[in-house]
Amino acid sequence: MVKRVCIVCEKEVKDNDFVRVKDDVIITTIRKVKTLLRIVKNNELVVHQQCEQEARKRRTQFERRLLFSVLFSAFIVVSLNVLPLLAGKFSLNVLLSSLVLAVFPPIIVILTSYFPALERRSDDEEQSRA
Repeated sequence: MVKRVCIVCEKEVKDNDFVRVKDDVIITTIRKVKTLLRIVKNNELVVHQQCEQEARKRRTQFERRLLFSVLFSAFIVVSLNVLPLLAGKFSLNVLLSSLVLAVFPPIIVILTSYFPALERRSDDEEQSRA
């Protein structure tokens, strides 16, 4: 039987009062790596109703940090390429290096502060909890 584990408090969930975590690319990749290393536990990732507000807050923080890092990366690419173009110079090396450099801030944010999204509750579940 698959255990349900809350990703916020890391405790096993025994009742039906939870929200499932969406399986996205990062979760799938982590599961594949754990399977290859033979350390997989096959837990279903969920969030307790008591921990739901904290989970949504952490997801919002992650999305803000990711947005900021993408905007910062775009600023790097634009400043390193547009300003020299305005001066009448173009360098393929600068273009390629700025693109490589722009990849690192979002990767660092994903590696350090990733928090998965939660599945939406259906209207029936929302009404029954109210």
